[in-house]
Amino acid sequence: MPMRLVRMPRGALTFLLAAFVAAVFSLAAAFVAFSGHAEPVARAGPDAATQLQLRNARIQFFEDRVSKDPIETTGLTSLATDYLQRARETGDPGDYQRAATAADQILEILPNDYSGLVLSAQVNLAQHNFARTLELATRAIPVRPDIGAAYGARGDAEVQLGQYDAAAKDFQDMLTRQPDLAALSRLANLSYLEGDLLNANSF
Repeated sequence: MPMRLVRMPRGALTFLLAAFVAAVFSLAAAFVAFSGHAEPVARAGPDAATQLQLRNARIQFFEDRVSKDPIETTGLTSLATDYLQRARETGDPGDYQRAATAADQILEILPNDYSGLVLSAQVNLAQHNFARTLELATRAIPVRPDIGAAYGARGDAEVQLGQYDAAAKDFQDMLTRQPDLAALSRLANLSYLEGDLLNANSF
């Protein structure tokens, strides 16, 4: 005998649907109450092309500003930073040289300027001048021992020079002052280079 489908009364179906919706909203409310707050919706940042346009506009602004005041170190710092970042994004070797020139100008004005020392170290690292990177980062650390950037730059140079123990210490010092992905990725990479795959995957 074929099975017969039993059609539910319209009122019962409406009731069950309403109960289901209410249960879903109750679970959602309970989750929010348990977590203490609702997570904000993540907003997408500008795409790469837009970022490059903004960076180019910023570079143009500070180039004009520095041309009128060659000892304006804030503008030179911004230029060195943006030239370096644009070089990383586009691979233009000219931007590495422009970043080096801007960083050198900062150090001519303020020989112990922390930003100038770190930026110059980063440019030299990109140009594979590892001994010079080591020297500049070592000069920067006593100026601002509470900031992680110089430890990271020095550790990067030490890795390239095969000084893994010294690099590990500098990366740990960086992590203490700057507990973020930049420090963790350096430690993971160093562990990988040393054949410590367990720690390379744990950072």
